[in-house]
Amino acid sequence: MKRTYLYLSDIFELLPYSFRELVEAWERGPLCLFGLVRDRVERELGVIKGVKHYGTFIDLKSMIFVVEYMVDYEGEGASGTVGVKIIYADNPQVALMKYYEAEKKGKLIK
Repeated sequence: MKRTYLYLSDIFELLPYSFRELVEAWERGPLCLFGLVRDRVERELGVIKGVKHYGTFIDLKSMIFVVEYMVDYEGEGASGTVGVKIIYADNPQVALMKYYEAEKKGKLIK
C-alpha cells in the first residue's frame, strides 16, 4: 500500500497526504509542498532559516514520488543545513534507492 512519509534524521514519519495532494502542492511550486511539513520539521530541528528545493524524482510506472529540500535551521545547541525528503511509495527505502540512482545520473527535476 502506497503511503506518504517525511524522511528526516534517518527516520520515516507517516504523513496523512495522498499522492494527489502532494502533486497538486508541488505543481503550485516545490516550496508549496514543503509547507505541508514545515511545522513537523521545525518541531524536530528548531527555527527554519531557509528552504531550497534540491530535487524531485517521479517514477509514474512505480508511482514513486520523492522531493528533497535543503533546510537551513537553528536549534538548541545545533545549527546547519539538513536534507529533508517527502516520499510517496510502497516502500520508502526502495524509493530512496531509486532517488539516489536518479541523482547520480543527473535525472532529478531541479
